[in-house]
Amino acid sequence: ALSRLNAELEGRVNETTHQIRRQALAMDAISEGMAILEGETYVYVNPAHAAMYGYRPEEQMGLTWRMLYAPDEVRRIETTVFPVLNQKGRWSGTALGLGKDGPTFDVELNLTVTPTGDLVCACRDITERRAAEEALRRANHLIWVCAISILQMQICFMAANH
Repeated sequence: ALSRLNAELEGRVNETTHQIRRQALAMDAISEGMAILEGETYVYVNPAHAAMYGYRPEEQMGLTWRMLYAPDEVRRIETTVFPVLNQKGRWSGTALGLGKDGPTFDVELNLTVTPTGDLVCACRDITERRAAEEALRRANHLIWVCAISILQMQICFMAANH
């Protein structure tokens, strides 16, 4: 009986180990940044998260999240994001990330507090999306200005011909 229980337990351990490995591989493979923080310190970062901020995963482990944002952005996160996160257990929005070598970039964040109190962060660099949105806004404005100009010229032309 003890042998059978031991074999059953070993099977469960192997199955759980396989499942944990599969989840870890999936987290490492996705293109979005994924991180887990214990308190303010990174205890896991996937390669996409580290690369987004200019680090290698092993460099980012043990760092505080505060190193990835400028002081003004840290204050904004502390005063506007954390109260919501503490109340609702999750927050989604944007921030201004700070790369290791100093460049800033727009980042979309999805933060969730786990039942054990860890903070899970999913993020993506949205700099290119923001630039495309701004280019579209400028193009729409230019189209609007051109349309108004054409209407004004038509009115002038009609007035001159009457």
